Amino acid sequence: MIVALKADHITNIDESYSKLAQLEILSSYAFLKYTSYLKFGVVNPKKIYLRYNIDVKQADSLFIPQMLASVSIIDTLNNIQNKSKQYVALQKAYLSLKNDSLKKILAINMERLRWVLPVKTGKYIQVNIPDFRLVYFNGDDTITTMKVCVGEKRDADYDKKIKIYEKTRDLEDKPNNRETPQLFSTIKTIYSNPEWNIPESIAQTEIYTMAKQNSSYLRRHNILVYHKNKLIENPSNIRWYKYDRKKLPFLFVQQSGQGNSLGKLKFIFPNASSVYLHDTNVKSVFKLQDRAISHGCIRLEKPLQLAWHIMDNETSFEKVRTELGLKPLKETAEKKNVIIKQKKAEKPQLKPMRFLLDNETPLLITYHTAWAKNGKIEYRKDVYKMDDKLWIAMKKII
Repeated sequence: MIVALKADHITNIDESYSKLAQLEILSSYAFLKYTSYLKFGVVNPKKIYLRYNIDVKQADSLFIPQMLASVSIIDTLNNIQNKSKQYVALQKAYLSLKNDSLKKILAINMERLRWVLPVKTGKYIQVNIPDFRLVYFNGDDTITTMKVCVGEKRDADYDKKIKIYEKTRDLEDKPNNRETPQLFSTIKTIYSNPEWNIPESIAQTEIYTMAKQNSSYLRRHNILVYHKNKLIENPSNIRWYKYDRKKLPFLFVQQSGQGNSLGKLKFIFPNASSVYLHDTNVKSVFKLQDRAISHGCIRLEKPLQLAWHIMDNETSFEKVRTELGLKPLKETAEKKNVIIKQKKAEKPQLKPMRFLLDNETPLLITYHTAWAKNGKIEYRKDVYKMDDKLWIAMKKII
């Protein structure tokens, strides 16, 4: 277009007006595109990630006229850029780096920071999948933090395997995809001594196989079996070979107790993937460096500590401790009597108990492989290979 405006390319004055009008339109379009990229990001994450359940803000009907009405382009571009401490720190590091590989990682994570998420103020919980860590924030301040375990990384040749499975529908061909989803939700409920309603996928691939191989497996793991809502008294008598594991007519429920896979606490929040935060009966996993080991849910290193912070109600928290068989924080005479009765009971019956939170707590499960901390840039392994996918999408545009 610029070339077309040169004198030797214009035959008359009317043609120059037409070319100038086209240039203005194209310039305005380019300006809107660029400002949109700066403000909201180059890539819409929902278009590249299958399990991205966060509604990020996009340029809307209000943003466009605001940009077109700008008096100073330079001031506008400065004002709409991300001003968060994290973004500014990554931007500064990017400009000072010479290592192209590290610059690429920073560019990818700056793009993630441009995605306008639903919450970044007040009290909220953020789980960063590559860091295997949960942080409870109050604005920019950290209230508490702990290690977590997240979902296993999917099979390396997942895309190839899933095409085969879609043709055969044979469970032997079905590839694993237990990656923890990125999402935004609010924690509304805590369960003490939770039961585990074992998902169909796990029942088909694991429980069925183990029960078929060992008739005592279900009993040893405190797993009840239901058929048409009726408890099967002696599941060791089930002739598993008669059933197609793709169409199992059973519901499997692991009872509360010492060996329960969910541990002693479970934190519930609405989400399409049916994942939740929970305790674990195997504490040694938190010694691992790579903690992508779960079926998709998030295991917590210090679930009781998290409950204490988000319940924000001493009376309710004391009830949780009592249900778990723990001493109260403040022992009144009444509470001592409760403890004495519990100790006298030969076999204290652990039962699931639901606690509704007075104040719901926002939860973000995100994916960042680089961020600023104490004046330095922290880098983490791209455990789910999500950096590569985002970089490919970015390179198509920038």
